[in-house]
Amino acid sequence: MEQNVSSTPEEMLSGQPPQSPEAPQRQAWLSTHAAHVGKWLMVCFWVRIAVAAVNTLGRSLKISDNLPMRVLTYAVSVCMFLVFWQLGKANRRFRAAAFLELLSIGTMVGFLGASPDILRKGTEDPGSAILPLTVWFVATFALYTAECCLRMTACAGILSGVDAALAQKWRALRGWTMGILIALTVTFLPMLSLLRGAPTLFFISGGSILLLIAMLLEAIGLLVTSIIELIYLYRSAKLFKALAQPRTEEKSIRPENLM
Repeated sequence: MEQNVSSTPEEMLSGQPPQSPEAPQRQAWLSTHAAHVGKWLMVCFWVRIAVAAVNTLGRSLKISDNLPMRVLTYAVSVCMFLVFWQLGKANRRFRAAAFLELLSIGTMVGFLGASPDILRKGTEDPGSAILPLTVWFVATFALYTAECCLRMTACAGILSGVDAALAQKWRALRGWTMGILIALTVTFLPMLSLLRGAPTLFFISGGSILLLIAMLLEAIGLLVTSIIELIYLYRSAKLFKALAQPRTEEKSIRPENLM
């Protein structure tokens, strides 16, 4: 059922459509949160770049044997937690993403602490490493997938009523990212069965090559979505900063501020 929206005489004479009941609430929300959201979205943009850089270095170095690299990995994760916590003042889903970031740090600490023993046993008996690796992989991807979903949903939420087109782009990006992450999980788990040393007919007939090609395409897809996310983060931050600017200037020219 549609709600009737009454229009003022000024709106009727100007020919402009009447404001919805949510418009004053959105304006009040922007007055309170626009500057804060713009600031911390821009911080999130730079921290996401730092996370990508550290992850790239981590793949080329043995993190478990490199203490400075391990500390740097923890540091950027803590920074990401703090950014989400600050953004949680505008949307509670960011707070939930912050808690998942903490759980990811705990999972990482646990795996890096146990990885030397897992790798040592894995060299003696490859099959013994499959269970802890599978548990770690599933836990890590589950946390990351949930965090991505909450993060992008929150970004779309704070843009609702501000920039509908950009909010819809965040939702579309969320769908693509979730699909790629789920596909990557489905294709990677069978590869772990090769550690048992007993390849099935699927792998003998060339199935492993198909899985590797699929994983390569999915990795490229994740790279593309990560770049698009950075673009959307930057655009969202600039939008909220622009919305906060007039209010900042208006406060600065009030008579009480000029005295």
